Amino acid sequence: MLVLALCASLAASSLAAQAPQAGATPPAFARAYALQTAGEFAQAAEAYTAFLQQYPDNVEARSNLGVVLARLGRTDEAVAAYRAALERSPSQQAIRLNLGLALYKAARFDEAAETFAAVVAAQPMNLQARYLQADCLLRLGKPEAVVAILEPVAASRDADRVVAYLLGMAYLRTNQPQRGQVLIDRILSKGDSAEARVLMGMAKRSVQDLAGGLEDLKRAVELNPDLPGVHTLYGQALLETGNRDLAVRELEAEFARNPTDFEANLLLGMLAKEDFAFDKARGHLQRALVMRPGHLSVRFQLAAIHVSLGETEAARTMLEAIAAEAPSFIEARVSLATVYYRLKLRDLGDKERAVVDELNRQAQARQPGAAPSLAQPVPPATPPR
Repeated sequence: MLVLALCASLAASSLAAQAPQAGATPPAFARAYALQTAGEFAQAAEAYTAFLQQYPDNVEARSNLGVVLARLGRTDEAVAAYRAALERSPSQQAIRLNLGLALYKAARFDEAAETFAAVVAAQPMNLQARYLQADCLLRLGKPEAVVAILEPVAASRDADRVVAYLLGMAYLRTNQPQRGQVLIDRILSKGDSAEARVLMGMAKRSVQDLAGGLEDLKRAVELNPDLPGVHTLYGQALLETGNRDLAVRELEAEFARNPTDFEANLLLGMLAKEDFAFDKARGHLQRALVMRPGHLSVRFQLAAIHVSLGETEAARTMLEAIAAEAPSFIEARVSLATVYYRLKLRDLGDKERAVVDELNRQAQARQPGAAPSLAQPVPPATPPR
């Protein structure tokens, strides 16, 4: 979950430019800096670029160029500028922090998490970097890592809402509701809030109190509709309780506020696929894949679109790769059997069908009395003509 909104003032402070030193910097640098401080970012970028052609090893100019490029929304160029500055001065953690923020804003959360981790390693009490690293890890689906990096500072920061919220989310996502409840109570002690309602909603959903969780998440949206991720969680709860239309509205509300929300993009992609809006579905799913490269569920949904459109060779390539990486992914193997039969590859189709049957038997053996698998039925052994 994104919590950058809870430490926005910290994030903004790291974008400060490095000022020129009187008498020690060429006038061209001073001019570029003056343009930057005046808010003339496009002209400042041109001025820094021209200056660096003459002074390519000037770290301050490269760092400031990264700042103005980030302000202009030219994030990839900003990343390159920060990395070039760090190549020349690896010890400057302020530049590394700015690099992490640029990667974060580009939804490159794996790279951003690594960058923030490097800042924390050099400056263990840099709370901004630690919180942003934790946020990235939550967005990447790694709550165990969040627990590891936040527990060491949580005990000494009882009044810190950011720690309570991030760590509470991580505890709930790692099935530690009692620890999560402690942090919920800590947030509630300061009055009702969207953050507390989100945590309570997640805690109730974790024990299958879907109705109670739904009400808490609805209240969270009412208290703070701009809390990043709140519409996604409410949308998920609505889907679980059968209100698809309202769920779509909530997920679209999240996407409008935060186009890099992974779960919103994944769910909107899946729902659009169900509605046969394949172009829209692909857009959301490809965006989700950028945020979590290699994510199996996203890749499976994209492969399913190929299947629906009759693009069997493309589907075969994707599904074979998924089956190789996750041999127990039943739905993927069902789809792969379908593709093989459509390609008139009966032997391969029969082999996949046998694998699916065995996986279903194993699943039912692990859960005596459980209902049969909800996987789609495997096509008959005789391929369509």
